[in-house]
Amino acid sequence: RALQYNSAQGFLPLREFICKRYKKIMGLDFDPSEIIITNGSQQALDMFAAVMIDPGDEIMVENPSYLAALETFHLYDPVILPISLTESGINCDELEKAVTEHKPQFIYIIPNFQNPTGLTYSEETRVKAAEILKKTNCMVLEDNPYGELRFSGTAGHSLSYFLGEQCCMLGTFSKI
Repeated sequence: RALQYNSAQGFLPLREFICKRYKKIMGLDFDPSEIIITNGSQQALDMFAAVMIDPGDEIMVENPSYLAALETFHLYDPVILPISLTESGINCDELEKAVTEHKPQFIYIIPNFQNPTGLTYSEETRVKAAEILKKTNCMVLEDNPYGELRFSGTAGHSLSYFLGEQCCMLGTFSKI
């Protein structure tokens, strides 16, 4: 059985475990059919980019952003709209202006221990960003590799918590 083809989404018992874990830890209610197991974030970033980006499409990213994600996105020839960070997270004024003046396919964000800055979004910024994005058709690609590596304080809500199916969240076990 172990040598036979399996679901392209990954091992079902692992997807079920992830759903239960995310419900308990983050209050997120996923179905196992909504989980895809990948061989790391690069595979997930590439799969998402391949589906979401046509040459010339506009996408938003934090400025600065995770270099490997930017390299992956550039393979699909998008127009990058950088959104600066403040001490509390993404600059919501710039975000609102960008989604009003442009029609970006998606935004790529890392709200917990952002790479490369280490910044974590405040809960207020998460709520405000979600309110802005709810009014759009812009997908959110939320990368959360470090959210469970906290020495103090409590984790803020995932944007998935506020946006549901408008948000695709990447998680990992390799960091914890």
